[in-house]
Amino acid sequence: MAEEPVHEIYLRTYPKVIFLWPTLLSSFALWIITIILKVMGGTIFIDSQSILSWFWLIIFAFNIFVMAFDFQSTKFFLLLAAIVVVILIIFILWQTGVFGGVSLGDIPEFNIGLTDNFYLATTIILFGVLGIVWLSRRIDYYKIERNEIYHKNGFMGKAERIPTSNLTFEKTIPDVFEYLLLRTGTLTLHPHKGKTIHLTTVPGINKIEEKLDRLLSRITVEVDDIHKPEEV
Repeated sequence: MAEEPVHEIYLRTYPKVIFLWPTLLSSFALWIITIILKVMGGTIFIDSQSILSWFWLIIFAFNIFVMAFDFQSTKFFLLLAAIVVVILIIFILWQTGVFGGVSLGDIPEFNIGLTDNFYLATTIILFGVLGIVWLSRRIDYYKIERNEIYHKNGFMGKAERIPTSNLTFEKTIPDVFEYLLLRTGTLTLHPHKGKTIHLTTVPGINKIEEKLDRLLSRITVEVDDIHKPEEV
């Protein structure tokens, strides 16, 4: 089956706050869950409140961790190995009695006690912020066509046009976690004329790379056909 020709490609770069979408979804889901548990009555909400709160805190901590550090493939596997080693060491020390026979029941309970109002407020804030970010990317983007790269920046902002002749690009995935969350990566465009365009946090980076290959291959073929001497 022949591949569908690519006529234009939209490139949008996002701030790292978009990686908070798991916290947004978990906040919304936990808000619904806590409302249901309250309606059910009894002590079921109080008994599960600590577990739900810890679940939200772990998701939030993971999100902050992803946004704070860049983990390439090597660092990613080293991190996993370090976590496994630490867990094994703690388990072995626990079994050998280094902790003095302390059981889980002897550890004081630390109940964060997050309520449905907290989950609702977090959902509203994150939804508003991510919604504004999404809307802002509708008016700030690069569009690559057969003849030019068109850069739109804002409603009343300047529009820049760069020829696509001899255009080359580089794709990198600087962070494994970010790629797993939104398939993001970094894209660098090298036009024959004009400055280099460096785009970070581009979602769907592999699909964009595939489309760029097809578009640039088509441009190359068309240019060769134009310059090919006619047979007499």
